[in-house]
Amino acid sequence: LPWKEEAHHYRADDREVIASGKPRYRYTEPLIRADGRAILVETSKIPLMRDGAGAHSILGVLEDVTERVQAEEALRQSEQRYKQLLESITDYTYSVEIRDCRPWKTVHGTGCEKVTGYAPADYAATPDLWLKMVHPRDRERVEHYADPLCEGTEIPPLEHRIVHKDGATIWVRNTYVLKRDASGRVIGYDGLISNITERRLAEEEIRRLNADLEDRVARR
Repeated sequence: LPWKEEAHHYRADDREVIASGKPRYRYTEPLIRADGRAILVETSKIPLMRDGAGAHSILGVLEDVTERVQAEEALRQSEQRYKQLLESITDYTYSVEIRDCRPWKTVHGTGCEKVTGYAPADYAATPDLWLKMVHPRDRERVEHYADPLCEGTEIPPLEHRIVHKDGATIWVRNTYVLKRDASGRVIGYDGLISNITERRLAEEEIRRLNADLEDRVARR
């Protein structure tokens, strides 16, 4: 029978609990039903003790958690696909946790070092590094730009300059994605950072060329 191996495992597990006299709580294992369908159960086993003679049997509690585990796995895969999608369209991401309507904790993705020169550990060690690296001319505009997110208000992406660790000026586009819990309460947001330096430099060059052309036409 297909469940003979599982039955042997369960009996061995029962004997171990009886011999040790120690309970085992809430562990997940496969189970083959009588109709041959495989399910997942969350099991707890408690030894039943004789006075002065140790355990003589066990009390086992099983709960079918197949749907819950499948839902959790589907959610994990969905989150992984979402993360891969974000990474494919952005240079790096960061995540902000909100508590009491204020940013409480920020975690920067590994791609941040390629864009800013700073590693995730640098941001963890210096919480205000994200603001210090903003170009001085843009800092006032950037500092409180994301505040409305704490109240659940969506905001458009923001383009601004940062100063790379090596001193170079980098243009970035910061896109904000709100995160809510099951009740709709704001619990944080994700930031999607794109390096748009080449695009901004190209736009500036086009503006310069247009201005130069207009000046030449005016002089003629």
